[in-house]
Amino acid sequence: MKTQPHFYLATNLLAGHSYKFMLIQSILSIVLGIFFMVHYASALFAFALFLGIMLLGCGIQGFATMLLNRHFKWGFALYSLFWFLAGLVMIAEPFASGVWMMLVLGIWFIIHAIELFIGAAADKLHTPGFRWLVVLNGVVTLLFGLLIVTTPIAAAEFFNLMFAFFLIFYGAVTLGVALRFRKINQRLAKESDPASELGAE
Repeated sequence: MKTQPHFYLATNLLAGHSYKFMLIQSILSIVLGIFFMVHYASALFAFALFLGIMLLGCGIQGFATMLLNRHFKWGFALYSLFWFLAGLVMIAEPFASGVWMMLVLGIWFIIHAIELFIGAAADKLHTPGFRWLVVLNGVVTLLFGLLIVTTPIAAAEFFNLMFAFFLIFYGAVTLGVALRFRKINQRLAKESDPASELGAE
């Protein structure tokens, strides 16, 4: 009886009996990463577009839920309308929406940095060394926030390059695993083949 190696990961990516899925996934990841690296801000464009589709679906789902339950709520209706309109805007203007998302991220970094500074100043339980680490974290967060807010286009390009690098790296690692899995399958097939055993005798 032919036995197969089993891998148990959180994503269950390698739990199957074929390396072909992993091979296709790795190639697509590498190709997509190269595409994002070559085309300026394409990753942020795609992310904004997909997020817009998701928000549009959330808005439609909210209205459909009220319709199916025959129970109208003004608060939930406004909430669903907000996500619906936000989705439409992001689909219609994905690049501008992506830049706005970077701006919101930068503002959040600045607010979080202020929160870290206040927390470090008010903290009385931990050692001074720990509080200085919190301050250092706040300084780095503040610098990144200011960088994003003042240069959102450059931040979008940086995001694009980082995501492209991740896809290429992930694809390369997955490709290595797929080829290794293929080699294991071939070895097990030879070991379980009766004809190969007779030839060896």
